[in-house]
Amino acid sequence: MRQFFYIFHCLITLVILSCSIIAVLVLLPNVVGVKCFIVLSNSMEPSMSAGSIVYINMHVKAEEIEIGDLIAFEMQENRIVHRVTSVDRKYKNFTTKGDANKNEDLALVSYDDLLGRACGHIPHLGYFIAYIGTTKGLILVFTLFVLWITSGSLSKEKVTKGDMKYEKENS
Repeated sequence: MRQFFYIFHCLITLVILSCSIIAVLVLLPNVVGVKCFIVLSNSMEPSMSAGSIVYINMHVKAEEIEIGDLIAFEMQENRIVHRVTSVDRKYKNFTTKGDANKNEDLALVSYDDLLGRACGHIPHLGYFIAYIGTTKGLILVFTLFVLWITSGSLSKEKVTKGDMKYEKENS
C-alpha cells in the first residue's frame, strides 16, 4: 500500500512541477514587458486557434508596425489579435483582418488602441490557464497540493529494530 502512495506522490509531484512550469511561461514574460492573452476565437486560424496563449510585446511603438504583423488592440473593451493588412501613417490607423475571416475588419484601429505586436504563442495552453482561474480550478490545485503533502508522508515506511524506531524512504 505504501508503494501505491509513493507512486501517487510522484505523479502528483509531476503535475505540480508541470503547473509551476506553466506559471513561469505565463508570468515571467511580464518582467520584460510581454503580456499573455488567451485567444478566444478561431478568427486567426490556422496561425492561432482558440485556446492558445499569445505573447504580446507591449513596448512596440505604432510607428514600428508593418503590414503582415500580428497586433493586439482594444476595441469596445475587447482585446483582439489580428493581422495588419494596411497602415495609414497620415491618419495614424491600421486596417486589420483575422486570417480565417473573408473580409477585413470594418473598424479601423487607431494608433492609440494598439496594445502591442505578437511575438509568439503556445497552442491550447489558454484552456488550462482559464480553467485554473475558475473556482473549480483553484479547488483542484488546492486539493492536489493537499494530496501531495499527504501522499508524501504516507509513502514513508516505519521500520522497527529492537527499541529503535526510524523512518526509511521507499525506493
